Amino acid sequence: MGGLVFGIAPLLVYWFVVLPLKGAGVGGGFHLAMLPIEVGFHAIFGIGLAIIFRSGLGLVQRSVMP
Repeated sequence: MGGLVFGIAPLLVYWFVVLPLKGAGVGGGFHLAMLPIEVGFHAIFGIGLAIIFRSGLGLVQRSVMP
């Protein structure tokens, strides 16, 4: 769940903060063809990041245990 939040939160900031500051409008116009691609890319990134983070935590906990 945290991975999805971490993947989607940057997308929302990009749509609603960065693009309007660049003058492109909210969401860059929300092109319907690009919408599922952007959401899918960021969701996969968030899930992958969560997997890497949990693997790293497992390695650290294993090395700390006697």
